[in-house]
Amino acid sequence: MNNRAIEVLKVLRDEVSTLKDQQLVKAGVHSAIFVAVENGLIEFVVEIIKSHPLLLWVRNANGESIIKAAVVHRQEKIFNLIHGMGGQKTRLVGGRDKFGNNILHLAARLATASQLDRVAGAALQMQRELQCLRSGLINEVERIVNPKYLEEKNDDGKVPRTLFTEEHKHLVKEGEKWMKDTAAACIPVFYRHKAFMGFIISDTLTLYSATTAVLMFLYILTSRYAEGRFLEILPKRLIIGLASLFFSIASAFGATLYLTLSHGLEWVAIPLSLLAAVPVSLYA
Repeated sequence: MNNRAIEVLKVLRDEVSTLKDQQLVKAGVHSAIFVAVENGLIEFVVEIIKSHPLLLWVRNANGESIIKAAVVHRQEKIFNLIHGMGGQKTRLVGGRDKFGNNILHLAARLATASQLDRVAGAALQMQRELQCLRSGLINEVERIVNPKYLEEKNDDGKVPRTLFTEEHKHLVKEGEKWMKDTAAACIPVFYRHKAFMGFIISDTLTLYSATTAVLMFLYILTSRYAEGRFLEILPKRLIIGLASLFFSIASAFGATLYLTLSHGLEWVAIPLSLLAAVPVSLYA
């Protein structure tokens, strides 16, 4: 937060500290603090609680406290405020909302759209949820609460782990579709075209010629430089290596060019191919 915002927040905190319980409700402080939790405004939450410590115990329409709302909205920094609560920690994570959910049920729910949209792609969104389960906020909640919470059922008769699976079922399907679509987009779809068969053959020739060039250059590097070898053997190996290298480059370029321009722009390939011959002619 910038300095101006901090100053405004301090003034607001001082004003809130003078209000009674009913005045806090009428002034919309209760609603404001849950909006702040939803958006991760930890400075606002901290300052308001400092002005009225009992606000830590207020509940929203679903019967969720500030700490539990932080879990629902995946606001780990706000949830971590619980570590400074001492003996009140157990009470803050205890109890149930109006649907019979304990804090682990709330953690098992699918993250809100605003949180999911921070990561692009359903598969990566599911990855983030699993990271939260195994090493993030949900894992932190499990370490704090009583182990019996893991087996408690809500009003629908579901334990937290079952609820997590059901809540994320649609995201798993979306993630599968997203991964398959992404993978398919990276796979050539020209296998029924003659141009693609030419590309395969050219690609194979490129591999062989490039391998030949590498072997020729390795032969030159490791050869015995006896006087007689400079007459024929070494020059021949150098010429073969360079020719193979030029052929591999030209073959790969030509095949890609033909495959790309084989849908009505074949005439473009001719001048481009002629331009590709310029470096070879300069070397010659």
